Amino acid sequence: MKFQSFSVLGTVVPEPCPAGLLGNTTGLTTKACAPVCTLSYCPLPRCPAGYYCPLGAPTPIPCGGPTVFCPVGSSVPTLVTTGYYTIATRTLNPSGTGMTTGLVTRVAEVPCEVGTFCENGCKKPCPAGTYGMAHGLSSAACTGNCPAGYFCPLGSATYLDTACVDPSVYCPGSNATPTPVTQGFLTTLGFDGRLRVGQTVCPLGTYCVRGVRHLCPWGSYGATTGLSTMACSGACAPGSTCPAGATSAQQALCPAGTYAINGKQCVPCRPGFWCSSGSPSPTQNACGSSSAYCPLGASAPLTVQAGYYAYSPNALSGANMDFTGQVLCNLQDTVLFPQCPSITTGFNSQV
Repeated sequence: MKFQSFSVLGTVVPEPCPAGLLGNTTGLTTKACAPVCTLSYCPLPRCPAGYYCPLGAPTPIPCGGPTVFCPVGSSVPTLVTTGYYTIATRTLNPSGTGMTTGLVTRVAEVPCEVGTFCENGCKKPCPAGTYGMAHGLSSAACTGNCPAGYFCPLGSATYLDTACVDPSVYCPGSNATPTPVTQGFLTTLGFDGRLRVGQTVCPLGTYCVRGVRHLCPWGSYGATTGLSTMACSGACAPGSTCPAGATSAQQALCPAGTYAINGKQCVPCRPGFWCSSGSPSPTQNACGSSSAYCPLGASAPLTVQAGYYAYSPNALSGANMDFTGQVLCNLQDTVLFPQCPSITTGFNSQV
């Protein structure tokens, strides 16, 4: 490199222009190495921003990569500070042919903004799943990982604005986006009772839709975990009732004298019939004998008392075995018969 110099009047030994100043003309006579202006161009006496000028430099040298910067009058590039990045500005081209902005002509350094970190003079967004709450961060760890209950997209400055509160998603920690809940699972809450931080399988007797648990409805049951529809495991077994949240097809057998309707309730069996425990029908068993009767809700046939006869509302139609009650025999009429009619009993309980 040819160094530029100046000669003090009366001397014969030239001296190099000081570092940071340009001597790009001949015949310089002062230490200031003053420029010579023309009508079209007047170069700066000091080294321009984005360049450096060593001792005796004839032309400015581009500053270099992003790890250094050169303000006006630089004699050497300046290393970027940790947590800072370098910037280039539009400056006058040293040749005087216009403006320029270049990656190798950095003029200043700036602290990294929130949501970013700086390495080797370059600014980068904090990685997804992390956040950067402070200025001047210098590693990809930024301020830290996104805590449970929150998610942090790329370049997040804080996690507080992105909470996992919808029951269909959860955030266990270090989340870039919320995690959708698995089918048949419900989301679990954090210590504050608001944030969704995990998921767990839907328990017996319930089903889960979009992370919310519901009891299996009346008349159905849930015999397995992880159910995801209101049909649950199916309908209640005949003769049984299944209240909301039932876990067995025979959750509750209807007591004797009743039968089940759609697995939802037990109602009395019809008169003229009797029902054992767990009956699926109102006419499970006919009374079956003229010496017995079955009122509404009978759990077993009742024996007709002496002096009474069994009564059936259908006796005239010939269907005379569904006796619903007993009637006192008319004593005046009994005198006329040597024995009680075929569907009655006498005082000695004989047919």
